[in-house]
Amino acid sequence: MTSRLIRSSAGAINENLSPRSLNHYLSEARSFLNWLIKSERILANPLSKVSKVEEKGRATRVRRAFSDAELKALLKVAPAYRSIAYLTAARSGLRHGELAKLKWADVVFDSETPHILARAATTKNRLDSRIPMTKELEKELLKHRPKSHRANHPVFPKGVPRARTLRLDLEKAGIPYQDEMGRYADFHSLRYTWGTYLQRNGVNSRVAMELMRHSDRKLTDKIYTDSNLLPLGEVVRNLPDEENLIEILTEISGKTCRNGSRVGEIEPLEKAAQTALHAASRLRLSQSGDFETLVEVAGIEPASRNTSDPASTRVVHLLI
Repeated sequence: MTSRLIRSSAGAINENLSPRSLNHYLSEARSFLNWLIKSERILANPLSKVSKVEEKGRATRVRRAFSDAELKALLKVAPAYRSIAYLTAARSGLRHGELAKLKWADVVFDSETPHILARAATTKNRLDSRIPMTKELEKELLKHRPKSHRANHPVFPKGVPRARTLRLDLEKAGIPYQDEMGRYADFHSLRYTWGTYLQRNGVNSRVAMELMRHSDRKLTDKIYTDSNLLPLGEVVRNLPDEENLIEILTEISGKTCRNGSRVGEIEPLEKAAQTALHAASRLRLSQSGDFETLVEVAGIEPASRNTSDPASTRVVHLLI
């Protein structure tokens, strides 16, 4: 009865959780069982040979980044206290939980490079990080900071908008929560927006990885960059013209014959034929009895009937 209940619960979990979540729980369970082995409470880890779930192509929620127009529309319809939270997320990449624990002591304005300190106690990787602020974000946070603030006061005293609140703001702004490609625009999409914003503005991918606080550049380049918002067409159309190449192509097209062949391809053949005829006129072949003497012509290989000899010799002989 107990084993049946466990299998039933596992099946329900498997249906409701994403592959990434399942692999996370598997890793945690393995760690716990390994601890039990070290403390001599069990003899073996029953999950040691359990394989991870394949994650590629099985994401339950595919997110997208907000375009500039969508972000402006969202900030416009939301109340000021929510708008500043959205902007901070979209221009710093801070996660929801990190924003909720952000204090004014963490926002450093009086510095050569104004930045936000993401404290190890609040970050996902448990490391301190300094995130430089854009000029836009610095300006808006200064306006948002109350005169009576204290260092230990939260930056967002009314809290950071939750999923339901964001969906209401998205509806007011006319932004689809799920687009025609099935991708979602949730709060974490604001972090995607930050990654895409960096890439669109030509930030080196290694630098972008640090600003995103990723340990793997693939996460920055592939997962957190919305390729649909990259200016691919604009970049290609703005590539510089190669003037030397254009001059060469123009010169070639000017020498093209009516039948499509180029003069430059015909001239070498004509010169080769003239050279061969000139050599033939100077070749004197004398015959005596059953044999013939092949006379060497100046400027070419010795004449021969041997097919293994150089082609220039055989051409002269055949012309004679």
